[in-house]
Amino acid sequence: AEKRYVAEDGMSFGVGDESGYLYSALCRAATEEEAAPLAAKLAREKDIREAKKRVREIARKIQAEGEYPAGAHDPEGERLFDTQNIYGGGDWFVVGPEWIWFVENNGSDGGDWSRNNVRTGGAGAVGRRVPFDAALAGELRELQERIKEGF
Repeated sequence: AEKRYVAEDGMSFGVGDESGYLYSALCRAATEEEAAPLAAKLAREKDIREAKKRVREIARKIQAEGEYPAGAHDPEGERLFDTQNIYGGGDWFVVGPEWIWFVENNGSDGGDWSRNNVRTGGAGAVGRRVPFDAALAGELRELQERIKEGF
């Protein structure tokens, strides 16, 4: 890259100084070694996007096919992908010994709290569950690690 000062070039077309800098740069393709950090970062970002997409697919499947047990429940197990917040929003999975739950916090103002079947310490949440499946539990844990490593 270089810059060159031009003393009288009429660059301002009558406004301000009649001088200024011209900048130029010669570009070339990066070598493999130079491009490697960016390529690795892009590959990592793609992997995280794909993992998040798969998590959403699993959540939708549990919502569509899972059991909605009546009553007030306290799912026990490992909480994964926990985005619960103090405003009554967020969601998470609970991988327990008998069930895998997908829970959506439903404690915000204006929410239909009568649908809540999971205790949260607030207004509650709506949970659906499927019977424990070791393969699904393992996949959720692996996805959690893939996403966590990106931050």
